[in-house]
Amino acid sequence: MLKTIAARAAQPKLIYHGKCLSAKLRKGRFSARARGTPSAFPDWRELRGSVPHRTYWRSTFASSTAVADSSRNRNTQGTIRLDQQKLKRIEDKKEIFPPPDFDRNALKEKYLHKKPALNLVQAFSKHMAVKEKASNTLRTISDQSLSEHLLASVDALAGADKVMIFCGRNTTEGKLTVGSAVSAAIAAYALHLCYKTPIIVCDAPNRKLIETLLTAKHPEFGPYVRYVPITEVNGQLVRRLHKEFNRHAPDLSLYIDVPGRNGAGDYLDADGSSISLLNVALDQALNMQNLMKIPSIAICGSIVNAGFPALNSLDEPEDSAAVIRATHALVVPDVVQGTLGLMELLCSACLDSQAYQPDWLANALDTAAALTENGDFKAPVPRSGALQQSTWTPKAHPPITNEHPTLQQLSAFHKLTGGRRITWTELIEKSKLEGPKVRHAVLYDSSDGVLIAANDFIRYIRARSNFVLKVDAVADHAKASYGKHSYERLFEIVVDGVAFSAKLKADVIVMVCNTACTVDLDSVKEAVTKWLEGHGIRGYQVHIIDLVKTVAAAVIELGGSKPTLLATEATSESGAYPRVINEAAERAGTDLPEITVIGCGNRNARPNKDLAHLVNKLAHLKEKTSIAYTELEREVERYVDLIPLDSTSVWLCCTHFPALRELFKKHLNRRLKDAGLPQDSIPVIDPVFAQAEETIRFLKELKPVENKDYRAIQDLRVLTTGIKEEVAASIRTHIGKEGVPLFTVNFPNVTIQTAPSPRARPAPKDDQGGN
Repeated sequence: MLKTIAARAAQPKLIYHGKCLSAKLRKGRFSARARGTPSAFPDWRELRGSVPHRTYWRSTFASSTAVADSSRNRNTQGTIRLDQQKLKRIEDKKEIFPPPDFDRNALKEKYLHKKPALNLVQAFSKHMAVKEKASNTLRTISDQSLSEHLLASVDALAGADKVMIFCGRNTTEGKLTVGSAVSAAIAAYALHLCYKTPIIVCDAPNRKLIETLLTAKHPEFGPYVRYVPITEVNGQLVRRLHKEFNRHAPDLSLYIDVPGRNGAGDYLDADGSSISLLNVALDQALNMQNLMKIPSIAICGSIVNAGFPALNSLDEPEDSAAVIRATHALVVPDVVQGTLGLMELLCSACLDSQAYQPDWLANALDTAAALTENGDFKAPVPRSGALQQSTWTPKAHPPITNEHPTLQQLSAFHKLTGGRRITWTELIEKSKLEGPKVRHAVLYDSSDGVLIAANDFIRYIRARSNFVLKVDAVADHAKASYGKHSYERLFEIVVDGVAFSAKLKADVIVMVCNTACTVDLDSVKEAVTKWLEGHGIRGYQVHIIDLVKTVAAAVIELGGSKPTLLATEATSESGAYPRVINEAAERAGTDLPEITVIGCGNRNARPNKDLAHLVNKLAHLKEKTSIAYTELEREVERYVDLIPLDSTSVWLCCTHFPALRELFKKHLNRRLKDAGLPQDSIPVIDPVFAQAEETIRFLKELKPVENKDYRAIQDLRVLTTGIKEEVAASIRTHIGKEGVPLFTVNFPNVTIQTAPSPRARPAPKDDQGGN
């Protein structure tokens, strides 16, 4: 307990920023569109077509001798699955489902004796409510929504582990609105600070804007948060949303300034103009989750927002209001200010800390206003229709000063939370006292690949889960590169390495070496288990996450019909990826992709010129005019020239290769440009995210080891069989931190009773690495 209190006291102030333009209320009144505008939605059957199922697979190997220089049943996660009949009811857009019931009496009982917390929420409600300049009807709705739902919203967020954030409102010109995207960025980072898992759902341009804003200030979080860019429409959209709800199983969803369908089936902006052509119908997700009984919060700045509360009477045309309701609706004059208020309350409750600072917020407001006028962030038309898109007209935005109303509002929030500490409910206080969950993993690799992957892996875990991962990075530099060994010898080497890793008694051993995964890891696990028992280590379960199997599943899901895999020579020659991808496709019941595997090395023709070896020698960090860098770039170009230009994705299937990602993209874009194809049209993917997500899924199902002091484990340490000085230099380069504990170790020589052949004679020690 004393450790927890001391750690919290040493924590720096938590900051964040956001930006938004205030909602147009047209002199305080709800805006309506002119009648008679036709719906822009085609019939769903137009987008349904039969897809032939291929009964074969073809794998193209580009060898290393290349010469080119140029029902209401709940699933295991607890989500209610919908049958096709219910999905069809949502797809037809004719039925609106009410949100799940909310037990107001239970909330009242929970906060019965929490007067300071109730007073703080009440004070926030007054600051967040629509002001007197608005119409009486709008003020009444805002006051009522905040008084009834602000406390419930904070309490629901505090009790949630995983929150899906739906956002993204685009104008009739195709411009992104600042408020929706920036509010989503604000909410995502605040949830992250509170050890919640945010999942951002929007279209591709809004994702680009949100990621840019988050990464600018929070590079350890912005690129790693889970984004779900959605562009589908009609029946495809419904099926995609159902898939995402069941995949992520959110505890709660947050809808920020999402356009809502009105009674006529159209989507309007604050001026009453139809924006249906340029917005994905994400209110379908709200309708679906109402049917799935998933609670929701909607932050609304206008009557046209999805989730807006039901109205008994309103002096507006009846087809103006959005018709799909949320469990909790917060009606505010500006969605950024409303999101700030909600998230400041959440951080005050869960962290006793402020979430954002004015300087960061001002910078974000200015940046987002400029980017939304940039044509590179223009929203595409996702569906056909009779409406004409407005002409894009770039506009200059006024400078952001301390007098900006959003900055003034943030200052008011800080004054409210800057007083004495407030005690919340027992569960919230217990969570603060205990701190986040902690788990322990070993990352195992042959050499520098584990050092290259460590930072990204840890950040993916932190951004996409509600626990902190302590990591032992185990690197077998003394026996690298693994590709130079025979299969029999490699099996023995991997058994020795996994046996050493198992003695560390981590929750799981995560393989980040592709070549090591080409051996039979089930047999490795069996041999190590017997060895542990023979040494009196019983009760510890050896759990191994296979990198090749993880990446194969990700390729099936995300790689498209013609993925290209860049791997080491040994991994390519093993044929492991085509075989495992074939098995993954059969399990998923999906079409088999046409795979191209390129082995990036030739030990016979060009020894020590493989890409992994050159990365180990830090050639990518040399001066660009140096011989080492020139040689590396020539080798990269050699293999990029073998990538088919009709590839749907390029996967870096060696943990060394992400260090060269920009070089790969540079030469691939050169080829695309020369061929008259759009640059960046073939994504270059670092699959470490897939291994991180598989680790998260595994650890969520695995109970922590009893009587293990997880918090006493060091955050990150490196254990190597190599030369300490050389590995220390690589740590400084790839991990970028001083003081990372480094230990030189020896792996055991495990007696393998079921070895493929008698233990081979070890190969000569070689300091060249690769995986």
